[in-house]
Amino acid sequence: MPDIERRRIQRINLDQPVSGRLSGMKVTILDVSTIGARVDHTFPLARGRRLRLDFLWEDETISIHCDVTRCVSPKGSGVVKPQGYTSGLQFVEPLGPARASLLRMILAMVTRDLTREKSKTQTEH
Repeated sequence: MPDIERRRIQRINLDQPVSGRLSGMKVTILDVSTIGARVDHTFPLARGRRLRLDFLWEDETISIHCDVTRCVSPKGSGVVKPQGYTSGLQFVEPLGPARASLLRMILAMVTRDLTREKSKTQTEH
């Protein structure tokens, strides 16, 4: 049975994980969308907690308030992750410069993916 995407908004996987801070605590950003992000970290987070995500993208600092929607530890699943936890974050009304920066980041990543796909298709023909 094929996997069905249940997300309202598609996430963009980052080529390289991005280092960031979640209210001062180190995290690794794995993917991002216009409404949220998925991060790895070494500490547990309570669902519903409001925090601020800060990270650098193309020499620009992006700071966005977000709510923790989930926090899971793969321990016991047979998967060993050095970070220990993965959390889903929902952005809380990123406005002004943060929203514009986030949209530029996502546009650049989508454009990159489309260019790769086009190049791949051309080499196959």
